Amino acid sequence: MSSTQYDVLFYFPKTTDHHLERYKSQVYNLWAPLMRIGLRVNLISTEQLFAGEYVSAKVLILPRNERMQAGVLQFIQDSVIPAGVHVVSDGDLPGLYDEYIRPQPDFAALMSSLFGITPTTVNLFQDVSSEYNYKVQRSTLLVSVQGVT
Repeated sequence: MSSTQYDVLFYFPKTTDHHLERYKSQVYNLWAPLMRIGLRVNLISTEQLFAGEYVSAKVLILPRNERMQAGVLQFIQDSVIPAGVHVVSDGDLPGLYDEYIRPQPDFAALMSSLFGITPTTVNLFQDVSSEYNYKVQRSTLLVSVQGVT
């Protein structure tokens, strides 16, 4: 486990590789201002997360994490939040898909328990047979959130 204490950790799983440039842009837009106000900022991988390296952080940010390994959100709910770490999603609702772009079966329940929102309609793109189709049809993803405008 790392002995360095961080205030803010950005979750960076391997599933983010498919849109690395979007991820970096999202993170860098937040990273610099956080450092300017004196916060210590770093990335945390899935392996580091499961190893407990989040315990010294005040905030865990999930930027552009719509694809997450199954079980990560449940781990965040069961272990990270009870440890006193605040969890923030930025850019996408996290964990909508697993690492193979399959819808997560427990997505709506986890969004409700983690963030207090209820996704009421999720229109998934139809053809995810190739990475090209994913990129082209990404814009067709629409999520309606009850109570949030």
